[in-house]
Amino acid sequence: MSNLGIVTTESGVERSERSERSGTPLSVVGTAADSEVTPKATRRRFTKEYKMRILDEIDRCTDDTDAGMLLRQEGLYTYHLYRWRTWRKQMVKNSAGASETSKTTKALRNEIARLKRDKARLELKNRKLHLMLDLQKKARELMEAADAETNLSGSSEKGQGN
Repeated sequence: MSNLGIVTTESGVERSERSERSGTPLSVVGTAADSEVTPKATRRRFTKEYKMRILDEIDRCTDDTDAGMLLRQEGLYTYHLYRWRTWRKQMVKNSAGASETSKTTKALRNEIARLKRDKARLELKNRKLHLMLDLQKKARELMEAADAETNLSGSSEKGQGN
């Protein structure tokens, strides 16, 4: 199976179509084409599956020598890994944002607006209740002061009458 620069070997392992020695396709190595001028080189293109498989294999490598051996087998460079890891991070970030549909976003915005309105209404109600409590405290203080005044005036009148 040959797919955009990827070849499946006899053992069933996918690898780059490029020869490790000369960079020419495996199908051309050892033929008369070695002595001829090759046509304009084209960039290798890798499928998503291939990139993800290589990244998974590299992530499973326990040390740098295993990773280096895998890169040599596949005819890849560390720069490929750098670019592919960046690509994978971007894919994860985009897929997290893409899962949120416009209906969900609109529903969330509506819910936030409703909660803000409720909060403002409750804050106003709370402020009114505090003002009413302050008014009741002041009224009680006035009534106590008036009672104390009447008690003083009443006791002084009783004392004058004796």
